[in-house]
Amino acid sequence: MEKYDGYLLHLEADSIANCYLPDGVLKGEGQPAVVGPDSIRSFLKVFKGVVVEQSSHIRVTKIEGDSAVQQGTYRQVVTYPSRRQTLELGGEFEAVWVNTDAAVWKLRRMQTGNYTSKEFKKQ
Repeated sequence: MEKYDGYLLHLEADSIANCYLPDGVLKGEGQPAVVGPDSIRSFLKVFKGVVVEQSSHIRVTKIEGDSAVQQGTYRQVVTYPSRRQTLELGGEFEAVWVNTDAAVWKLRRMQTGNYTSKEFKKQ
């Protein structure tokens, strides 16, 4: 999760997408699911130029065999320089990981919920 947060911090679309299984899902509450690394990469590239402050707190990690589930909270401060707008986002997340044959943990699903958003600054 630490690496994933680092990739989010710098909006590294390729690195984030590579964290997902071929059928991995990125899903935000009230948003359509984005499925597969290529679609996730394309979705994230829309945010090019956006500045992100990212933090997460894992409350629970459950490991069972080759799977792990992490639940916690996240907070992001997102600045859109072209719009001169900053938003604060946050809520709950659940990350479902699978340990692949290559001994690499990949995301089956990253889902956010209880989403809160507020605009707090126009520059």
